[in-house]
Amino acid sequence: PIAHPERMSDIRKRWVELVMAGSRYKRGAKGQSKREDFRGTYKRFGGFAGKNFQQADFEEFGIGTSKHKLTVRPCHGCPYACPVDLELISGPHKGLIVTISGGAEGPEGAGAILGIANPEHWLYILDLYDRLGVEASVAGCTMAMAIEAYEKGLLTSKDTDGLELKWGDAEVVEKMLRKMAFREGFG
Repeated sequence: PIAHPERMSDIRKRWVELVMAGSRYKRGAKGQSKREDFRGTYKRFGGFAGKNFQQADFEEFGIGTSKHKLTVRPCHGCPYACPVDLELISGPHKGLIVTISGGAEGPEGAGAILGIANPEHWLYILDLYDRLGVEASVAGCTMAMAIEAYEKGLLTSKDTDGLELKWGDAEVVEKMLRKMAFREGFG
């Protein structure tokens, strides 16, 4: 039990006011910025690194995200509401519900860093990371490094179990990810 619940409540209110006063947290209703095709929130942080940091900002990343069904899933008592569920309403994975939590690391690791702009593809990859128990930013950067090495001739299809690694190819990314998760061949 809390010794002084009223004091704790006051501390929480002051903390929320301070957090929300910071420029990073200024916005309208809970989760509102996620409706901006996933660009508005992260544009303030300098954008999404694309293609293994070869692009400072992968401009096309996330365009079209807002057409999918969004449900805000705020953590208990948090005024910021980072977590959202996005249900894909079109594409090859129609009906899939993907949970995105706070931070840009997951979406960036599932999409931008790999050159995948289409939300129907990177959201599927993001969900696959979670289902396979793989951390998105590290796995995404590792696969992006492999794609860049392949592009520069440091890796060949002989090294990659016949996979032709190229930017933006969600199908190849899924195959690489599954190989990594199950410790198979090139993975």
